[in-house]
Amino acid sequence: MSERKNGIIRRYGWIAAVVVAVLYWALRPPQRWPATHAKVRDVVSIVVATGKMRARNQSVLSAESIAQVGKLWVEEGDTVKRGQKMVTLHQSDLPYRLSQARNALLTARQVLLQTQRKALPSQIHQAQADILQAKSRLRQSKIDLARALKLFKSNSISTAERDQATFAKEQAEAMVLSAQARLEQLHEIPRPEDVQVARARVAEAESALKLLQEQARKMIIYAPYDGVVVSRLVNLGQQVAIGTPLFMISDPSSLEIFAEADENTLAQLQPGQRAIAISPAYKQQPFQVELEHISPQVDAKRGVIGLRLKLVKPPDFARIDLTVDVSIQTKLWPGSLSLPIQALIMRENKPYVMTVDRRRARLLSVQLRGQNPDWIVIENFSDKIPVLLDAQQIAEGEPLRLSIIKNAGETDHRKASKAGKAGGGRGMW
Repeated sequence: MSERKNGIIRRYGWIAAVVVAVLYWALRPPQRWPATHAKVRDVVSIVVATGKMRARNQSVLSAESIAQVGKLWVEEGDTVKRGQKMVTLHQSDLPYRLSQARNALLTARQVLLQTQRKALPSQIHQAQADILQAKSRLRQSKIDLARALKLFKSNSISTAERDQATFAKEQAEAMVLSAQARLEQLHEIPRPEDVQVARARVAEAESALKLLQEQARKMIIYAPYDGVVVSRLVNLGQQVAIGTPLFMISDPSSLEIFAEADENTLAQLQPGQRAIAISPAYKQQPFQVELEHISPQVDAKRGVIGLRLKLVKPPDFARIDLTVDVSIQTKLWPGSLSLPIQALIMRENKPYVMTVDRRRARLLSVQLRGQNPDWIVIENFSDKIPVLLDAQQIAEGEPLRLSIIKNAGETDHRKASKAGKAGGGRGMW
């Protein structure tokens, strides 16, 4: 009998517990939940990138010959003008080779002048006189030979004397031919082939001198444009080879910013977008820049895209390799009704917000016009309707009490912006 009573008591005890739980659930005080109202504001979507200033015109000046650094005319940080001396190189034997080449050219030109000259009248007269003299000797030698032959027949002279007269006659004939050839040669001066050879030797000497002069010109390195010496890469007295870097020079008027952004932001970017740049070293001095070029290639290993931005007005503190954070405005919704991003609830790819009607949670469909990491822009919605924050897990019909937050989203916005800048991701102004 007692066991039966105990069973009945336990059964009624469970029923009582269930009734109490149901009554508590039905009559419990509603949970307090944070909420806010939609506000009209200018919502801006930005892409934040981090990069450095650099000069588009930046050159490394290199040695063009094997030499020794003889004089350094500038140092790092110096401002230079186009054509200004930067370094003088030295080759010990170059002056001697230049002197030899100049003398060789002078000699070749003198030979050419002599080769091109016509024969002088005095030379022609002398040649003509030589011909007359040779012919006179020839006539005399013929007479002497005829006399010698007669005497030889009468055995009055020896064979040797006859042969000597014959040789004298032949020698006289040769002298006539030589004198005539000399006169003809004088009439032919200048000879084209001699002039051609002389000119070729002059050209060869000029080419050799020009080569050495070009080599001497390479001994002095000049600034290619107005700029600033970024770095000096050699020391005085150092031996350098062809291609050895000497100086790095940059054109400060061509300063730009090269930055990198997350590749997932690529669809939001396009040339011409305005941006604000801030250097961590000059946080209180932001300046305007403009997106000028987007790299055609993504860095697959790091998942970033390269961006080039031009400075609308370079700040006074602009320096090569200065680190800057860039906030690029990609979209603007001016004067739009907006809510913090925490108010958005997505159900089956459709946007909703959660409100409270008669102390019960109620899901409302909204027309989403746009969004960024901090805010959503909505249409056809009342700024009188309270909207719950972070209510994704609340079921419709759940009893709630509202706790209105006036500046909801502002603190989160600032945090998101800082985080975006630190990570090179997206943020908003």
